[in-house]
Amino acid sequence: MTDHGDGEAIRASLVDADAFHSIFDRYHSRIFSYLAGRVGSAEAEDLASEVFVAAFRQRATFREDATSAAPWLYGIAANLAPRQGQRGSLTRRREASSVTSALRN
Repeated sequence: MTDHGDGEAIRASLVDADAFHSIFDRYHSRIFSYLAGRVGSAEAEDLASEVFVAAFRQRATFREDATSAAPWLYGIAANLAPRQGQRGSLTRRREASSVTSALRN
């Protein structure tokens, strides 16, 4: 599949927000798969949604000469994923700490 037309769709979405649906439809499964590999399937769905919300909000900054939204979307996903993973790690550390404390008592 080629990525031609992403720039046009994103520019069109500045006037007609519904035009952004084509970007979501084209890339959601790829972004979800990428995130699932980084944070697991359970967290990937919510995180993928966050990627597209952020992309929609930032669409005016999309480079006009870019034809593919893939690098832009993967960049947003990469920036969000570590934060998601860190939250998960913090939760796991707290759970481990509470179990360790319970075992000591």
